[in-house]
Amino acid sequence: MVFLKRAVALIIGLALTSIALPSLAGASINTQYVEGTDAAAAMYNPLVVNQFNLTMPQSTIDGLNGSTNYWGDEGPYLPAKLSGTVNGVAFGPLDVGVHLKGAWGSWRNIYGKAGFKIKVDFNNKTQNLYGVTKLTLNNMVQDHSSLHETMSYRLFRAVGVPTARTGYANVSVNGQNYGLHLNIETIDTKLLKRWGITPLHIYKGGVPSFPDFVPNDLSKFVVDQGSTSDKSDLNALIAIVGRGNGVNWFRDMSAVADLKEMTLDWAGEKFTGHWDGYVNNHNNFFLVKRSDLKFIMLPWGMDQTWNTGLNYWEGALLFNQCLGDSQCLALYKQAIVQVVHTAQDLNLPQLSRDTATVINPSLLADPKKEFGNGEIPSVQYPARDMVLSQIQNGLSMTSGYDATLNTFGQAGQPGIAKTETLRVSNQTTTINLTGTASSPNSWVAQIVGAALKVGENAIPMVVTNSVGLVSQTTMVKVYRMALFSKTANIAASGTSTALSSVSIKAINALGELGTGANHHTVSIRMQSPAGMAAKTALNLLKARALKIETILASHGIQPEKITLIVGSVKGSNTLAVTLGYQR
Repeated sequence: MVFLKRAVALIIGLALTSIALPSLAGASINTQYVEGTDAAAAMYNPLVVNQFNLTMPQSTIDGLNGSTNYWGDEGPYLPAKLSGTVNGVAFGPLDVGVHLKGAWGSWRNIYGKAGFKIKVDFNNKTQNLYGVTKLTLNNMVQDHSSLHETMSYRLFRAVGVPTARTGYANVSVNGQNYGLHLNIETIDTKLLKRWGITPLHIYKGGVPSFPDFVPNDLSKFVVDQGSTSDKSDLNALIAIVGRGNGVNWFRDMSAVADLKEMTLDWAGEKFTGHWDGYVNNHNNFFLVKRSDLKFIMLPWGMDQTWNTGLNYWEGALLFNQCLGDSQCLALYKQAIVQVVHTAQDLNLPQLSRDTATVINPSLLADPKKEFGNGEIPSVQYPARDMVLSQIQNGLSMTSGYDATLNTFGQAGQPGIAKTETLRVSNQTTTINLTGTASSPNSWVAQIVGAALKVGENAIPMVVTNSVGLVSQTTMVKVYRMALFSKTANIAASGTSTALSSVSIKAINALGELGTGANHHTVSIRMQSPAGMAAKTALNLLKARALKIETILASHGIQPEKITLIVGSVKGSNTLAVTLGYQR
């Protein structure tokens, strides 16, 4: 009876305490962190807080609070309606299914800071929201900064681990503000297809059983997709682990697992301090069998990252066996190098600052959050500092086997970042390249006399670490510009230096063609007016040329060379203006 009163009170309270939440309608949208061109990319922009409104009948609220629902069993989907805005564009209401979302430590009931899973195609199998059929809304109760997962998942994606994109949404239930939630992309076929993966089996490892790759744990892996009765693929991997390290370990394991991808996942867990993942806690991971019959591992539940550093050299069973095999250990070391440099290139602290600027108003207004407003900056700043600390520590730790190219450039000229394109003039038909390495223990082999075609050239540069005797080849881009020219014949009036409006328009058209190009040249040819001395004609041409230069300068064009010619032109009152440029 007490419970029924509480549930009724909730419904009444929700109806009376409707809160206006921040809206982005009409605002310009910053898309610098958006990944992908699919329709769903609009929902996973960390610089937008969208709005999701859930409307639930009493029967759904009662069901969500069922006595059998807890962090180990989130219960069935129950009917609800969903409406809201994505990038300020309204949608819904949609008939959906909903259940609470959470695990050990993050589970909250409907009266608290609840997390939600929403099945958009609950009643209508063709219904979707921007192509998405399942929404996962994390309550972030274990991440008071509300930034950890956005930074972590971005890093994993950037090194090539197929995993979720993240965005944000304010959530309301029956009109009551449930505050800021992380809208995290669900690990499913749609996500994997975007990465070019057709999954044959998706297993989930973690609570409540925390499985590792041992025979007794086979039944503890939850089948998220694929056969629930035939787990022979997973059993084959477990059998290889069961044989322990041996001379054929790498060969046998490589037949069933993509060890390059897995070592990137493990290095990412260590770098981000993901103590609650596979390597340190047998938790929060997906095991996906691809169509090439190899398993890959994906991270999950990264809300408690960026809090503390982890030992890079100890962990779960499969991880430890990798460290015990020389070939797998080499992969893992290079995975650490890649993760460290990728984190550096991504500038994750700036992502954190940009995201905080957008989400903090919603976080401050969140009535369900389990901490005070004063705590927000005190947990957001340390996460940024830890990223920088992890990068510096990682660079130091890997200096003995880091063979990463840092900068490259034309011999004798300042270098540019390895990811940039070096642009050279059309006259440069061969090139000498030098470079710098990230590690003080590494050196870069000089490139001498590399032939260049017009357009983009990919040139291999080799870095060798003299301590670990590790070499790495990086393809750098050199662009040899093409030659272009365009002539405008403009009318001149006798001995006047003035340019007509038609002539000015023609010169502006030339300027528009050359805007953004390089190595501009200008040639102006004029026929000497009848009876005019050669010197006088040249002075007239110079005066007209100054006006033409001024117009071109308004387009940012400062010619490297200007040629003035008094000679034969078609038409005695014609100026032939030729703009040359390289692009």
